[in-house]
Parts: sequence; C-alpha cells; structure tokens
Amino acid sequence: MEEPDDSACAAACVPAYVTGGASITETKGMHCSAFPKEFCFFCTYERNASATGTESDLYGSLSDMVAHLADMSREPSAIAIHVFDAYETTVRHHIEGSPSWTKKSILRHIMYSGQFSQIVDTSVGHMLNALIARQNDALVDAATNTVIEENRKAFCDTVSTLLKWKAAQKNGLCGKSQGKKKF
Repeated sequence: MEEPDDSACAAACVPAYVTGGASITETKGMHCSAFPKEFCFFCTYERNASATGTESDLYGSLSDMVAHLADMSREPSAIAIHVFDAYETTVRHHIEGSPSWTKKSILRHIMYSGQFSQIVDTSVGHMLNALIARQNDALVDAATNTVIEENRKAFCDTVSTLLKWKAAQKNGLCGKSQGKKKF
C-alpha cells in the first residue's frame, strides 16, 4: 500500500484563514487585507472620539447603521447596499480623494473583519434555514411516496443544528448578545 504524499496537499491546499494578509503572504484570503488595492472605509479610518454623537461622526454613523441593521437580522447584502448608499451620499465627499467604496468591499468587511460578528451569526441562521427548506424538497420519493431515510436523517441533523445554534445565541454564546464594540 502506498504512503500518502504530504506534498500533494501543500500544493493544492490553502489555509482557511490567512493571518498574514496578502501583503505578507502570497495566499489570497477573504479579508480586506487580502485586497490592498481596494479601498475600505472601515479599515482606513476609525471612530473619532471627539466627534462621537455629532453629525461629523462619519465613521460612527456608518458603523452604527451596520449594527442597527444587524440587530434587525437584515441580510448582509442588504446591509452592504444601505452602507454603500450612505457612504456615497454623506461620507465620500468628505474623504480626501473621494475614493470609491464598492459594495463588494463593504460586504467583505462586514462579513469577515470580525467587527460586526452578529452579521455572521445571522448568516449562519439564514444558511441553516435555507438548507432545511432544500432538504424538505427531497424528503419523500415521488414515485413510491415513502420517506428517503438518508435525506430524513440529514434533515433532522440540520434542524437539530439550527436549534442548537438558536439556543447558543439566546444564551449569549454568539456575537448577537455581546453588544457593539467600542473604538
């Protein structure tokens, strides 16, 4: 019997999370640092403590908008669209060079930066609900009208996972109950 070749994985595998970012490693990640040529307002700027609560708190306004929409369990793509529109109409003209902040860059930041962990939590719930709906469509054999046992088990496993996920959120084990981060 042949030994597995560890070098095969080294050539075909990449880390799930690249801690060094694209400027340090050659591996592309899914975080803002992996796209250094794309502008990200949240990565470039930070909250101005002296402007907090005033109309000149541009960062805080956008950050608070994301947190508010996340509290409402809005879909990440909808949040990105709202942030994009707000940036374009109220923030961009205040930034030197008026850089474009794309919806793709906004979505990347709110999903993967860790700044808005509730969005990921909500997305996991949406994903599990979508799986349950799709699995439901394949539970019964149309020709025999009998339950397909393998599909039923997968369905029950997904329902169980969703219930555990919801319990974890309710018990404060997910980002939803941790509140907003301070900058």
